[in-house]
Amino acid sequence: MFLLSCKIIFAQDIVVMRDSTRMNVKVVESNEKNIIFTYPNEDIRNEKSKKIIAYIIYASGRREECKPAIVIPTISGKKDWEKVVITRDKEDVNGLTKVKNISSISGSVFVSREKAYDDTLDKLKKKTAKIGCGIVLIVNEKPAGMGDIGYLIIGEAYK
Repeated sequence: MFLLSCKIIFAQDIVVMRDSTRMNVKVVESNEKNIIFTYPNEDIRNEKSKKIIAYIIYASGRREECKPAIVIPTISGKKDWEKVVITRDKEDVNGLTKVKNISSISGSVFVSREKAYDDTLDKLKKKTAKIGCGIVLIVNEKPAGMGDIGYLIIGEAYK
């Protein structure tokens, strides 16, 4: 009986992050967006977004898959540029590896503002795919000084 009660007291859940790191914790609450947990021998409640968690293995043996809001595509090179995901939400890249800062500029007096913006995003996606990354976090975007037409977009490429 004593051994069984010790096992229950020390039973832990395993939280596996998207970057494959593991946390041995006790999950006290799980909802659609977050988990609330405590570390062993602590009472402080901590919170993590499920966007950065791959899955949870509960002490009972049950496994909960945590699907990221954005699925990162596999990129084989520049030809896969259309698969690259653009995000402005830093949480979408939590747990991923930042490869490089990346930027793109475009514009012409012969195209509309919308077309110039779309061209700038396409160039950014092509540069991102060329280095084998599947997602780019936009960190800044502004007019490029070509009247009202040109755009400069700065991002961070992640795997």
